[in-house]
Amino acid sequence: MANNVLYDPGYRKSVIATYPAIPASGGVVLFGLRSGVAITDEDDDGYTSVDFGPKDYSLSVVDSNTGGIAVGASLFASQATPVVLSNDSTGVFFGYANAIVDDGETSTVSVHHVADTGGILASGAIGVTQLAADAVTTAKIADLNVTNAKLATDAQKVVEVALTAGIANVFALAWENPEAVPIMVNRVVIDITTAGGTADAVLNVGSGATAATASDNLIDGIDLNAVDIYDNLVVLDAGTNGNTVAKLDENGGTTAFITGQILVATAAAMVGNAYIFYREV
Repeated sequence: MANNVLYDPGYRKSVIATYPAIPASGGVVLFGLRSGVAITDEDDDGYTSVDFGPKDYSLSVVDSNTGGIAVGASLFASQATPVVLSNDSTGVFFGYANAIVDDGETSTVSVHHVADTGGILASGAIGVTQLAADAVTTAKIADLNVTNAKLATDAQKVVEVALTAGIANVFALAWENPEAVPIMVNRVVIDITTAGGTADAVLNVGSGATAATASDNLIDGIDLNAVDIYDNLVVLDAGTNGNTVAKLDENGGTTAFITGQILVATAAAMVGNAYIFYREV
């Protein structure tokens, strides 16, 4: 056995309880987000011996939600004095009911307490309170809470760009790399939801220096007068000159655009979107 083991299995500890204010033997105790049952009353120094391990107890349980508590339902300990054991998921997960509690009732029933769950959330542990309106606020994700450094540069990103209908030779698509670093465009999907209206209208897609640079190095000549989905990873969609990938320079760089040009004939009625998949390099 390792010589640095302090307690084995370590379920029983003497702690200063978070809740309730003055624990009593046999009562539910919270120590931070750990739940257990007191095996002694609180001593004069404020310490209580608590069993945090797996065990079945006879405990008072409240049906805080309508409909009663079924056998096997998750139970939670309120972060308050007194600590209330119920099916209210705003509390700390405690264990499971071994018996039924009727609708709106408080009953002393058998309860199975689980050992420390190591971060695993039980069913119902994320409840109404955690997902209520404004539970995720701007302040929680603002400033440096979420940064590019925290998002791996090899994470796949995708943007949706609406196509613009028009006459032959105009550009239905002109998208510039928004990143401050070069990117690798590894997929372009064109979703035509309304046909262009002229039988010969086609679309070329590729990388270019400006919003008006003609290019077909990703998709070469797809039919704009058909409701269909085209993907440069599909050989028939890519066409003669199409490839599977194109590298763009950083925003404002020499070659930083993906363009899509209408050719041969007008596609005045065309409606659709381009989906551009890329990763930073």
